[in-house]
Amino acid sequence: MGGRDADEVPPMADSPGAALPVHPDAELADLHRAEFQFIDHVSHEFRTPLTVIKEFVTILRDGLGGPVNDQQRDYLAIIDDRADDLAIMVDDMLDLGKFEAGLLRLWRRKSKVDALFGQVLPALGRKAGIKKVNAAAAIEPGLPDVYCDPDKIARVLVSLGTQAIRRCAEGATVTFWARFTPDDEDVAIGVSSEGAARFAAPGEPGKVVATSDAAPSPNGNRTPKSRHAKSRRRRAPENTMGLGLGLTIAHELVGLHFGRFAVEDESDRGGSFSLTLPVWNPARLLRAHVERLWRKSDAGDRLVLFEVSTRRTIKPQATGVIDEFLQHVLEPDDLVLQVGKHVWLGAIARGDQDVDRSLASLRDAWAEVVHDRSGGLLPRIELRPLGQWKSGTDADRIIERFDSWQAGRADEPGAPTILVVEDDAQMRRGLEIQLAAVGFAVLAAGDGQRAIELAVAHRPDAILMDNYMPVLDGLTALDRLRQRDQTRDIPVIVLSAGLRDEQRALDLGARFFLQKPCDVQTIVAALGEAIELPFAAPK
Repeated sequence: MGGRDADEVPPMADSPGAALPVHPDAELADLHRAEFQFIDHVSHEFRTPLTVIKEFVTILRDGLGGPVNDQQRDYLAIIDDRADDLAIMVDDMLDLGKFEAGLLRLWRRKSKVDALFGQVLPALGRKAGIKKVNAAAAIEPGLPDVYCDPDKIARVLVSLGTQAIRRCAEGATVTFWARFTPDDEDVAIGVSSEGAARFAAPGEPGKVVATSDAAPSPNGNRTPKSRHAKSRRRRAPENTMGLGLGLTIAHELVGLHFGRFAVEDESDRGGSFSLTLPVWNPARLLRAHVERLWRKSDAGDRLVLFEVSTRRTIKPQATGVIDEFLQHVLEPDDLVLQVGKHVWLGAIARGDQDVDRSLASLRDAWAEVVHDRSGGLLPRIELRPLGQWKSGTDADRIIERFDSWQAGRADEPGAPTILVVEDDAQMRRGLEIQLAAVGFAVLAAGDGQRAIELAVAHRPDAILMDNYMPVLDGLTALDRLRQRDQTRDIPVIVLSAGLRDEQRALDLGARFFLQKPCDVQTIVAALGEAIELPFAAPK
C-alpha cells in the first residue's frame, strides 16, 4: 500500500515504557478484583470437599471399603456424576467472576472440531447412561479448522450437553452435532434433544432465545429464527436465568469467539442449544474483530495492528508458549493470530496515552518470562507496529493494510546472529570463520563498549564474550547489558582464560562459562543450547 489512509495515525514510538494501563476508573477496577478474589476463594472452598467426595466414591466403587453390589454401584455413579456437575458450576461461577472483573483470559487458536468433541463426548456419554438417555453424535466429516479456545469451548459443550441430558425424559435421545455453514463461513455446533426437554425461560414456551453479542457474518446472514442482542457486560443475558450459570458463561464465551449462541425450545417436542465458531481465516477474523471493537469501544480509542515475531527458528513447544503468553497478557477483547511459524498479528484498541505503554509492557513481560523460565531456552520476540486507525475507520482500510503486510512478510526468520567479542584479532577472525561455517550470521567487536553498541543496534541471538579486553572488560559489559531493556534477555556465553571469573560471570547472568582454550565443538554446542537450536560443529 503506497500512502497512508486519511484516517490512519502515524505509528507509535517503539520504545520501552511503564506497566499496562490502569483501568480508567481505578476504584471500580479494585471492586471488580475484590469480587473476583471472593469468588475465587469460594470456588476453592467448594473444590476441596468435592475432591474428597469423589475420592471416597472411588474408594467405595473399587471395593476398598467392602463388597459393592450393582445397585450400590449405580448409586455411587449418580453421586460421582452430580459431584462433576457441581464442579462445572464452580468453574462457571469462577469464569463469570473473572469476566466481570475483566480478568478472564482465553487462548484462542486454530483448532479441530473433531478434537473438541473427542474431549467431551466420553463424559457426556456416561452422563446420558446414568440418566438412561440415548446419546448420539452427528459430526459432519471433513469440517474445516475453527478459531477458538478448545478448553473453554469444550467446557461450554459439556455444560450444554449436561443441561440437555438433565431435561430429557428416560429413553429420549440427545444428539451432539456439528456441520459447516458455507454461507456464513462458520461451523455450527449444537446439542438437540427429543422428548420433554424445556430450554426456554419459564412462561415462554416455543420461543427462540438468542444470546450472542457477536457480529453477523460478513454477508449479513443470521441464524434462522434467531434474534441477536448486543451484549451488556456484567449483566446476564436475557431469558437465561432459569437455565443456570452454564448458559450465562456460554453466552459470554461464544461472543468472545465471534460466534452466535442460540437456545431453541419446541415445547414438548424438545429443543436445542447451538453455537457457531468462525472458520480459521485470519483476514475474516480481523474484520470481525474490528467490527466488534467499533461497536464497543470509546470514540477516543484507536485500533493498533502490530507484528510479533522471533528472529530465529524455534521449536514447536516454544511457539505454543509464545502464543499462550500473548493472549494471556493482552485483554480478552484483543486479538492475537498466529499467521506463520514464527509470526503473530496483534490487534488492540487503546486510548492515545495507552498504546505505547501496552506494547512496552508486553515486551517487558516477555523479557521477564525468558529470564525467569527454568532452564531458559526461550527466544526473544520482536514487536513491530503496523499502523493505527481512529475509532470507526472502515474495516476495508485495515484489511488492506493486513493484506499488504501478509504479502510482504517472510515466513521463516534468517540465520541466528552471534556477536563475537574478543580483543585478539586472530582468535576473533578464527571464531568468525568457524561459526559462519556452521550456519550462524556473525558480528564482531574488539572490546566491551563496542559490543554494547552492536548489541543495542542489532540485538543478536547470543553473545560470545571474552573478559580481559581494553576500554571495557567483558564482565562489566555483561553487567551493563543486563541493565538495559533492549539487551537484558540476550544469552551471553563468557569465554575466559581466568577460572576465577566463572562465579561472577554466572552471578551476572551469563548462560554459560567456558574456559580458554576451548574447542569449537564445545562453543557451538553451548551456543546451540543457549538459543535452543541443534547446531553442531563440522567434524
